[in-house]
Amino acid sequence: MKPKQLLIIIIAIATGWWAFDVIRTHTSGDVIAYKSFAKALMRGDAVDARREVARGADQPMSAFNFQEERREIYFQDSERVFTYYRILSHHRPSDNRSVIRAEQVTRVNLPGESKFYGVRRIGVIHSVELIREQSAWRVLRFTDEVMR
Repeated sequence: MKPKQLLIIIIAIATGWWAFDVIRTHTSGDVIAYKSFAKALMRGDAVDARREVARGADQPMSAFNFQEERREIYFQDSERVFTYYRILSHHRPSDNRSVIRAEQVTRVNLPGESKFYGVRRIGVIHSVELIREQSAWRVLRFTDEVMR
């Protein structure tokens, strides 16, 4: 086997492994629960967010007390184009607990400017602790840059 072929095979394997890891992370139950909560928070929908919060945990819902500050700092008069999530760290200290640190990235168009992928990138770091209740993951603690 020639060195060039070997290098191509190694790159293909590394790329495949990276893609597998990204898909596996973003489709795990705890990450999906976090994303559902974060999307509801961004929309300002407390009813949907409450569905993702653990029983007896009121701290995550306190994030809704900062909605005005969140809108002023991050979105102002802009139009949201799309949102995606970068998982910065994902740990499971036990079978029933999960700790996620992620960046919620929203691409927005400013008034008078428009691009299909958004003119400006807004990144918000979230720290989340989740717990498994029966068979579903629920948010136990949640903080972002506005709440600190």
